[in-house]
Amino acid sequence: MACRNTPEILQMNPPKILIVDDDDIQRTILCHTLGGEACLLLEAGDGQQALEIVDREMPDLILLDVMMPVMDGIEALRRLKADNRTSQIPVIIITALTAESDVAASLEEGAIDHICKPFSELIVRTRVRAALRNRAAAVASAAGATPLRKRGRLIGFLGAKGGVGVTTAAVNTALAMTAPQRSVVLLELHASPGTVARQLDVLTDRNLGVLFAQAADGNLEGPRSQSRAALLVCDFIVLTLELEATCLGLSQGVFASIVSGQIAAGRVGALLILHQSSAGTLITVGYARSQLTCPMVGVIPPCGDQNLQALKIGVPIVHSAPSCAAAIAYNELGARLMADRIQALTF
Repeated sequence: MACRNTPEILQMNPPKILIVDDDDIQRTILCHTLGGEACLLLEAGDGQQALEIVDREMPDLILLDVMMPVMDGIEALRRLKADNRTSQIPVIIITALTAESDVAASLEEGAIDHICKPFSELIVRTRVRAALRNRAAAVASAAGATPLRKRGRLIGFLGAKGGVGVTTAAVNTALAMTAPQRSVVLLELHASPGTVARQLDVLTDRNLGVLFAQAADGNLEGPRSQSRAALLVCDFIVLTLELEATCLGLSQGVFASIVSGQIAAGRVGALLILHQSSAGTLITVGYARSQLTCPMVGVIPPCGDQNLQALKIGVPIVHSAPSCAAAIAYNELGARLMADRIQALTF
């Protein structure tokens, strides 16, 4: 067993995280990723060694690889869940296996999350923090304490102009935020079924049109008024735009109109969608950033045919092509928007 203390001052009883991977480099990367967290890091090189460490140390969280010698991760997970002493320890699978069947298998065996390699350090830290919070809440509940409920966050997506890809961005970000112990509600303020239902292949007759129809009788404000009201209650607004001169120019006016009311400038961030390679345009990402009047919270690279295929089958790229650059960027954006303090990109 290897044990690494994080560089920050530890609490009296810091949570223990067991990292299980047969690749020394991967374990080192994960230890570096979690190096700023107030926790005690344990390491194992295979499933059998992991079970021995769990028996002695009883970690609060396990990060578990799948493909390992001696005993693979799925078998180790089965044994953990079959033992009453260890069945409640949360396990996050971190593996190079990206197929939906592999994700489903790990979740069915009892893992709380599945992260694909190569992983985003931000996503790993965010999901580890969430798992530890849920673990602490479960322990407090078992001890008879009443844990405080954390208020949800309302994120609004708004386009600088039509056709920039607001719906695609909102759908993929919502899916990126979704986890086994986290609920995400996606609402499209549109009087018809809109495009969210089409992208998710869940077309239905149930939509907001009936409610908005009451606006003519004075019982309910129309879609425009509802959208304005929704922006006022948003914790954060993502202003979505594309790498194009007209859109950049319009974004300044849209931002000014947003913050002219009751919305603080710090509650707005820009998301840049790249519909084509930056080599095909005279405008660079750096130039776009210099023209913005609000910080940039995300850049989504082009995904071309993968996005077209996702629209065709009704499965967004976060699920249909999780290893593509755009899907990884959406996962990073989701993690950034879920953080306690939303930070802008630093490139």
